[in-house]
Amino acid sequence: MEKNQAELRLRPEQQGLVVLDVFAAHHVLDVLNAFHEANMLQLLDLSVNGKFKAILSNCFTDWYTNEVAEIAYGEGIDSDDAAEAVMLKVDLQLLHLKPIHANWLVKAVDSVTLCIL
Repeated sequence: MEKNQAELRLRPEQQGLVVLDVFAAHHVLDVLNAFHEANMLQLLDLSVNGKFKAILSNCFTDWYTNEVAEIAYGEGIDSDDAAEAVMLKVDLQLLHLKPIHANWLVKAVDSVTLCIL
């Protein structure tokens, strides 16, 4: 931080902001401890936001798996025939996904809200 302050010709008391969105270092204990000691850790990434993102990811994975299974079943594709399964087309258009995604968001908000309370 001091190096950046010097390069930018900032006063030593000038505060800075480190943004590490979707950064693998968030999960390295030494890095987390360094940010925590410097009072620079955004705790929401480790608690609420992490859980929220995990819920959305799980919702999508479950939905996509079910879509593939339904299409494969409807087309009579055997679950062991990976070559045919690769050719399946799942509708990922926004028009189709928006209402589904809205339900996932509600589920994620409800789950995170319960954790906070």
